[in-house]
Amino acid sequence: KLINKTKRLLEIPKEYKVVGNIANLLEIKDPFTFLRMAELVKETIPETFFLWVGEGGQQQKQIEKIAHRMGLEGSFKITGFIPHDNIPGILAVFDVFVNTSKIEVVPLSLLEAQAAEKPIVSSEFLGVEDVISDGKTGFTFPIGNAEEAANLVIKLLLNENEASLMGNNALKYFQSKRSSPATMAKMYSDVYEDLV
Repeated sequence: KLINKTKRLLEIPKEYKVVGNIANLLEIKDPFTFLRMAELVKETIPETFFLWVGEGGQQQKQIEKIAHRMGLEGSFKITGFIPHDNIPGILAVFDVFVNTSKIEVVPLSLLEAQAAEKPIVSSEFLGVEDVISDGKTGFTFPIGNAEEAANLVIKLLLNENEASLMGNNALKYFQSKRSSPATMAKMYSDVYEDLV
């Protein structure tokens, strides 16, 4: 089974829930809020693993030290670069996708999470409402508010039915709004026009 194989490769205990993000470790992606959220979730649900999929760069050692101080060693991993072809396999192991970004231009990882039928907990970056219908296809929290993020993640991890329904709604939303090439092209065009 793909999920068990991926968990084995990433050294995630088979029975653990997985909370993850896909992003490079940049300051605007706010990995520190992700870590604080992880610490709070772990207090309530110890058998949870936190996965940051992306390149660490200069911040990686610092973040790993903080994770160690928080008692997350063995429950937190930064994967480093993962080829895009492998992302669906990684997303398959996620129980909840958590986005902590302060800014997003084109939130491709959120769209990929929706396409993979994953419930999303995301920061309220400018334009988040274009991607997430709060309470239906995901939950949103104020930027930097790790406590609220943790509460929402815990709610989904403890309620598999709600998480499953939310993931299903996310997929339907993605299919209706994003999946056609014309729709995606228009989205990129709109973003480009905003930037110019």
